[in-house]
Amino acid sequence: MQENFRQFLDRLRQVGELVDLHQPVDIRHIATLVDQAKTALYFHNVIGYDMPVVSGIIRTKERAIMALGCETFREVEDKLTQGINRPIPPKHVKTSPTREVVLLGEDVDLYKLPIPMSSIYDGGPMITAGVVIARDPELGINSGIYRFIVKEKSLTGIDIVTPNNMRLFAQRAFERKEPLPISISIGTHPIEVAGSGYRAPLGVDEMAIAGGIRGVPVELAPAKPSMCRISPTPRSCWRPRYCRPAGPGRKAGSANSPG
Repeated sequence: MQENFRQFLDRLRQVGELVDLHQPVDIRHIATLVDQAKTALYFHNVIGYDMPVVSGIIRTKERAIMALGCETFREVEDKLTQGINRPIPPKHVKTSPTREVVLLGEDVDLYKLPIPMSSIYDGGPMITAGVVIARDPELGINSGIYRFIVKEKSLTGIDIVTPNNMRLFAQRAFERKEPLPISISIGTHPIEVAGSGYRAPLGVDEMAIAGGIRGVPVELAPAKPSMCRISPTPRSCWRPRYCRPAGPGRKAGSANSPG
């Protein structure tokens, strides 16, 4: 299955599972509109932003079935089992469209991204479906889905409160007093989200599981300026400069200066 994110959205449109909204929408209303909608929503005109927002793409059973290329809900389990039992290692490519525009240092501004508030219980706008890829010098590559709260212009907090491989990677880097190279890909196909969301044992590449679900290798490109890898098909990607503990609270870590 070679389908990319935009092709998946087109497939949702064709069967009436995605509605395009062209009227101006306040970003504060997006979460409520998505919660009340029967379809996924594509907001083309978010007031104050140059980027669109799409949400709700796998919110229902029907759209989840479509996302994994299945015909019935029963096939979803088979497709996930296929990815776990027959993983396909990713294919490394030299570049990707996400590297056409690179912002560094003071040019980085997370406030330019239309990031909605997902819940009244969140402390701020949250990146909720970023595919995070991290590299440990001894343990290798880990992929996962983690929530990022926007704290400042170039500062986010990462939710790694619960025990997981990313928390282990961050702790090991902190103990070495070294940066933890990571990349965060936004706007990836749900198959990569599904593969990253599987809590695989250390040493198991979640992108290989995503490849197993697809039936073909996931293509990964190097993220500038680190040696972490990113999917070449997301709408955007940013590479934090470092991760560090953030102290008490819901967010157990933070990432600074994306590039």
